[in-house]
Amino acid sequence: MSGPVFCAISNCENIQREKHAGDYPACEAEITSKEEKMERILKKRFLMILMSLMLVAGFVPMTASAAETGKPAEKVMIGDVELLDGYYATVGEDGKLNITEASVENYVAMFSDGTLYLRNLTNEAPNEYHGISAEGDITIDIAGTNSVTGGADIQPPDTGAYGIYATGDITITSTNSGGGSLTATGGGGSNSAGVYSSGGDVTIKGDVGKVTAKGEAAATSSVGIGTESGNVIIYGGTVNAQGGSVTGEA
Repeated sequence: MSGPVFCAISNCENIQREKHAGDYPACEAEITSKEEKMERILKKRFLMILMSLMLVAGFVPMTASAAETGKPAEKVMIGDVELLDGYYATVGEDGKLNITEASVENYVAMFSDGTLYLRNLTNEAPNEYHGISAEGDITIDIAGTNSVTGGADIQPPDTGAYGIYATGDITITSTNSGGGSLTATGGGGSNSAGVYSSGGDVTIKGDVGKVTAKGEAAATSSVGIGTESGNVIIYGGTVNAQGGSVTGEA
């Protein structure tokens, strides 16, 4: 037999069974017709297209997950204090935050199902910590008078000092009938912002009384409210956003 055969190597149509059968024992039977040959070629092309589609599909979740949107935060940091889901923060006699799982009425912060409830919280973060920070989406529900300040000199990969920071969407609202107020102030560093999202939108809505967002003097940039890739959406309350000076000095 001198016709071409089909096998799993490149340019297989040029291989002759009678000459190379010993070298390629895995080769299939001789292709006896042009129709069969064409059918096999089409099958190969279909498999190549299918594999390409599978590779593309495999990369999509990796790209989507980088932004962290659509994924509620599982915990939140208030300065250097970690607040897990279902936990409360109160203020001790020394002025520091105490964390408890027991339900208490005099809490200043409580985290549940991606929502951080602030009730008259005043907290200034130590150096290298944001005022409030979360990985994923976070909703901040305010009542009373609240104030958070970021620490200075936060190191990479954050390269910024923010009053409120999240990798996903940030939503500031109030379900309290009397509304509330929130002041978020960034710290000094490479970049400063009162409220900043690195991968989502910043939305202020609902019965909020007043939101004040201030950036402090920074080397590269300073804004009141900012996002890296999303939008700033405001449809509720009074919002005052102000950036600080840019020194140009690292």
